[in-house]
Amino acid sequence: MTKDEFRTIKDITTICNLVIGNDSLMAVSQRNYKNILRIFHSDNPVLLDAIPESIEAFFYKRRSRPLKNWCSEKQRIRATAGDMHSLAAVYKKIEALIDGYRSPFHHARMSQELRKKIMAPNPRLNGKLEHTEVAESLEYLDKEIAVLSSRDRLKSMRDRAVFYLIVTSGIRKSGLEVLRWGLFRDSDKYSTRAKEYAYACFEEQLNRMPQKSDAVFWGLPSFNGEKVRPMTGFGFMDIMPKLGKRLYAANVLKRKIRFTTSMLKRTFEKTYDGSCKLIQYEFDDFEK
Repeated sequence: MTKDEFRTIKDITTICNLVIGNDSLMAVSQRNYKNILRIFHSDNPVLLDAIPESIEAFFYKRRSRPLKNWCSEKQRIRATAGDMHSLAAVYKKIEALIDGYRSPFHHARMSQELRKKIMAPNPRLNGKLEHTEVAESLEYLDKEIAVLSSRDRLKSMRDRAVFYLIVTSGIRKSGLEVLRWGLFRDSDKYSTRAKEYAYACFEEQLNRMPQKSDAVFWGLPSFNGEKVRPMTGFGFMDIMPKLGKRLYAANVLKRKIRFTTSMLKRTFEKTYDGSCKLIQYEFDDFEK
């Protein structure tokens, strides 16, 4: 697409759908991206004409928002940092869409001083696991599965499958919730071992082969006779902190870290730079 063609699009909804898309596996990020793009567009209707000074003005406007009842100064700073990282991600998508365009965040346009000020490390994106911590956690779960029985063994199999899938693909909680076997089995995005772990868990729990329309992960019944249902986002939010506590209590993790699906996603992004093949190779080599 050329710059002139993009300029002819005036409707912000059309721009959002064109630039960001509607991938259900990334629903949370896309909602954040569309929201910040709409807010920025209200001040800068011609997105391609935005300059670094426009970004700086937007930064100060977001930082000067009045505090809400539930919001502290620290939370406002954190929210502003998240806004700027989201806006930078949106402009990176615009760069990829339009031939020859450089966003106002591009290093050739934005000074290093301004970049440091408005693109400080996002306070929400700190903790992540190191390679050895990932490998040792998987080794511990393998040992649990070998010695436990019944429900506890199934829980460990599920935790291992979810843990490994996130750190080798970077999938979000919202993506886990809507993931189905048809897409999961046929996609190259997910490593072979992740599929093996998930299949072993599914077969152990439901005693059958998965169908294309089946959810990949299912919740464990809390009492006899309870119907087994696909796991929800709240379910994934619940199991990861419990797994982290088990690993810390067993001295597998030597440091306290907030164990969440987002932390595991950052482990994938920051440590392995989005390369599933590299992750699989390194894990296989470490475990030999």
